[in-house]
Amino acid sequence: MLTGKVCKKRWRQDKIPDKTKCPECSGELTEARNFNLMFKTFMGPVEDSANTVYLRPETAQGIFVNFKNVLMSSRQNLLLESVR
Repeated sequence: MLTGKVCKKRWRQDKIPDKTKCPECSGELTEARNFNLMFKTFMGPVEDSANTVYLRPETAQGIFVNFKNVLMSSRQNLLLESVR
């Protein structure tokens, strides 16, 4: 991904003919950066490279959207007052 420094729009590097000028504003482009649609997280009790997993965004959405439901239905009393 390349980003225009003036207009802040992002472009795929393989889709623009001139890699030095932004197609939108003719300004300078940033250096190429990797772009990943997958959500990086860790499975298990220890955060190390062996426990790294990548989830699709729609799969990872449940972690955040259903947090209150999981919290309310579990037996533990975590941050109960701050979620209500």
